[in-house]
Amino acid sequence: MNIVKLVTKSKDLIFNEGTLLTRLLYGYYFQEAKRSQCLAALKAYQNSDGGFGNGLEPDLLCPGSSAIATETALYYLNMLNAPQSSIIEDIHYWVKHNLRPDGTIKHPPVAFEQYPYQPWWDKPDRWRSLAVVGQLMRIKNLRKNEAVEGLDSLFSEFPIGKTLEFYDYPFYLYTYALHGSNHPSIEHLLRSLPEFLVKNQTHFPLFSRYWYWIIPDVPKQVLNRELNKAVEALQEGQLPNPYPKLQHWNSLFTLDALIIIRHYNLL
Repeated sequence: MNIVKLVTKSKDLIFNEGTLLTRLLYGYYFQEAKRSQCLAALKAYQNSDGGFGNGLEPDLLCPGSSAIATETALYYLNMLNAPQSSIIEDIHYWVKHNLRPDGTIKHPPVAFEQYPYQPWWDKPDRWRSLAVVGQLMRIKNLRKNEAVEGLDSLFSEFPIGKTLEFYDYPFYLYTYALHGSNHPSIEHLLRSLPEFLVKNQTHFPLFSRYWYWIIPDVPKQVLNRELNKAVEALQEGQLPNPYPKLQHWNSLFTLDALIIIRHYNLL
């Protein structure tokens, strides 16, 4: 099945359940929406301090800036091929002014409990800064000393060679941004990938906003196998949501898979 047929099957879901930003991203990839429209919609979630909040991360709806919402914004900017956007410069400012000496970013944001949130977001989010800075370095093509200081000690705390888990991606994303694929940790990731993909098959990792960045280095046989699984699932009009009680992810995960497939010209 080609991408056009998959997109047609998913359109109603995205337009019925998606936000304005979601619909515009769909339009940018598959219709006539302009990048500038998507950036304007994304900008509405950005605060004056340069960070993102205001419900861009749909499990944490407070207005205040958070690392997870800012990471989400960077994912969208990558999908929009917008490395020169002023939004990026403001994010860079926010990161530099919010990274603490131990390499973390304060979490949860101030007054978050006054707004709807999922219960896991009142717990520590220690590794998130690695994902934010890794995305920032990739999109802006920054060298390490141009990005931010303070991450070395945090980075060194991660246990090298541990069994790969789904939410380990911030460490590997940062490593990939810093060293590319020629690093022992990325080599470990690629060796572990077949088992990891089976273990986390309900999340379709390679077609998620969390692990998509490794696609260029995934062995072709592995990538094609995972692509076939995603295409088969998308023939039903949406990617299965591993969190059925959180319906807002239906359109988001489906759109993620579609735009990642198009972004890398996989179909």
